[in-house]
Amino acid sequence: MNRQRAWLFLGAWSVMAAVNCGRCEERATQKSPVHALKPETEAVAMPPLPEPEFLRLDTRLLELAGQVDTGNRYLSAVMVSALSGEEEKSWCSGVAISPHLVLTAGHCVCERRVQGGLEGGGQSLISARACFEAAKVGVLSYLPPVEQGARSGGSETSIHPGTVRPHPALRIVLDEQGRVLSSHADFALILLRDPLAFPGMSLADTEVRVGDSVTIVGYGYDEVERVTGSERRFCVNEVRRLATAEDERVLIRQPGGHRYRQDSGGPCLRQGVAGAELVGISSRWLGDGAAFASIQGYQAWLREEIQHAEGTTPKSQ
Repeated sequence: MNRQRAWLFLGAWSVMAAVNCGRCEERATQKSPVHALKPETEAVAMPPLPEPEFLRLDTRLLELAGQVDTGNRYLSAVMVSALSGEEEKSWCSGVAISPHLVLTAGHCVCERRVQGGLEGGGQSLISARACFEAAKVGVLSYLPPVEQGARSGGSETSIHPGTVRPHPALRIVLDEQGRVLSSHADFALILLRDPLAFPGMSLADTEVRVGDSVTIVGYGYDEVERVTGSERRFCVNEVRRLATAEDERVLIRQPGGHRYRQDSGGPCLRQGVAGAELVGISSRWLGDGAAFASIQGYQAWLREEIQHAEGTTPKSQ
């Protein structure tokens, strides 16, 4: 997001390029008005140039990006990139749920394929049958400030390779416009080759309720540079609809009433007695966004996978 702000405030006047403010597709086609030059001898009072529309910031958009987690409160929220050979094919967030296991969205590591072979359209399917086999996980840690008043002393990232294990029942159907028609088991695990230095996020035992506040952590997506963000950020959202039999996503209301186009795969957390606990996985990059996939129907699968990965019986949460 620092990169985005720099583009917005420093580079916009010189290149007049679109910036990522949640509606970049619409604004990328807009141009600044062209003004004819007046003869130098004509003493005409010229009105100031109108401010380009893409510089008329709604400051609430900054709230949607959330606060930077410089205190490493959400260290278990990681970066995920799916691999085809050595090539990175997708970028998302994820969350460590044990030293050897990272949970992310299934649609982050599995390909979308058009159904029915309809030319130029048709429904598309994401399933466990078309997933990348490998991924790498980046763990970002912010360093203490080296001088007074500094937000942090920078950050360091460690990279951990792993193998992708989607939930076998993963199945998401989208219409021609990319809207979600049905969503089931939108989860995938990444089994890490080497363990992380921390235990991971605890799983919540109960489902959220309408009106609950939940915190989503992620790295965002820079639509100008087409890369994931370089900062771990978190923001508070409100649950507005629970999962249904056909669509297992929990719909949320984001800060300011906007739909902020961030990444998927990051943890959705609720504050419990013992601290933050995982209730779902962000799917804000899928379909119409503003949603997460609840883990409540998949507790047995997750705990069994943790047991296998760590070689121990999971502790009761």
